[in-house]
Amino acid sequence: RSQNITPSNGLAVVGAEFSPDGARIALTLLHPQEKMSAIVLTDNKLGGIQALPADTQFLRWLGKDEILLKGAGHLIRHSLVAGKDHIFDSPAGWSGPAVSGSVIPGTDIQFLASADGRVGVQKGAEALQEVLQGTKATRFGAIANDLSLFGGVDGEKRLWVQHGLGAKPEVVASGVEAVLWGPISRRAVVREADKSRVYDGRDGSWIDLGRVSGAQWSPDEEQLLFVEEGYLSLLVERRIEKLCDLTRIGPVGRAIISAGGDKAFLLAGIGGGLDVWMFALPPRVPPQKK
Repeated sequence: RSQNITPSNGLAVVGAEFSPDGARIALTLLHPQEKMSAIVLTDNKLGGIQALPADTQFLRWLGKDEILLKGAGHLIRHSLVAGKDHIFDSPAGWSGPAVSGSVIPGTDIQFLASADGRVGVQKGAEALQEVLQGTKATRFGAIANDLSLFGGVDGEKRLWVQHGLGAKPEVVASGVEAVLWGPISRRAVVREADKSRVYDGRDGSWIDLGRVSGAQWSPDEEQLLFVEEGYLSLLVERRIEKLCDLTRIGPVGRAIISAGGDKAFLLAGIGGGLDVWMFALPPRVPPQKK
């Protein structure tokens, strides 16, 4: 069933981010005339609107009932059920407010980047540990859920990667225009001037994709749905399969792969309108025993 979202007072819905279980939505509302925007929370039945706590900014969903907020100089884990907040204070020795930061879902590990190019990780009440030291790689930054990999791009468009907390960072690519990390942050689509490649931080391997105009990772990073030179294609098990000629469905606006990896949902359309499409994805091939 479809249900229209029609805000009042001249507001328009310009974005929506669902919780991991799909039961709640963070809606971005825009007032075009006053050029003001705000994010509010509701459930998937639109059964009520809940505003964010005062002087906070929505960053991401951490769980089905938890969100990550940015407050005045610190991150906040806010529970929508219990109503209790956990404030991640700035670590001792941290210089100035963080320009960006995040928290690994289900943990007390925060990841911060400062205005002077420092990147640090803090686990609970433990001391801050600096990573990517000396690189100033704060653009397109990422941290793997198991702390096995840290990555970021510096001002010279070099992609730096550090394998583990005790390792030294190294340059793995140059001329990088953008990086799309997967949800676990161990694999990434690296866009360069004339091509895109997939970097696998687990073994340091690369897979060429060609010219890519859009991509979406599966939740487990084992599949990548991407648009390349007129085709919708899928990277799975290190092989690329063409799924559909875009002349059949038109330009792709958004895409998502289901949690089970067996379906993909697209917003695409010909002639300016957008339709919802569902694609059955090729089955994964089980690894062969040696």
